[in-house]
Amino acid sequence: MKRIPEPELMNNEKQVAAYSQADFSSSNNLFIEYIINKINISNFKSLKILDLGCGPFDIDIQLVKLFPNCKIFAVDGSEEMLKVAQKKIIQNNLTD
Repeated sequence: MKRIPEPELMNNEKQVAAYSQADFSSSNNLFIEYIINKINISNFKSLKILDLGCGPFDIDIQLVKLFPNCKIFAVDGSEEMLKVAQKKIIQNNLTD
């Protein structure tokens, strides 16, 4: 399947808010399940994850809760989206 990149970043505050409040739990859970099934995470002493296009950080929060010793390096092109992600990090006490 050929990847088709999105033509623009979500920099509009209302657009970012709508996206970050949308329920993507079903697809997020499938993605996390895929990661767990494809990688034998128990073999890793420390797990490091690079998330390019992290969005509102929902998947990353779930991963940190499943694997508390992991380190996540998250990148997003949208400053507004990173503000939302930072708020969620603080709300979930994940500032470490």
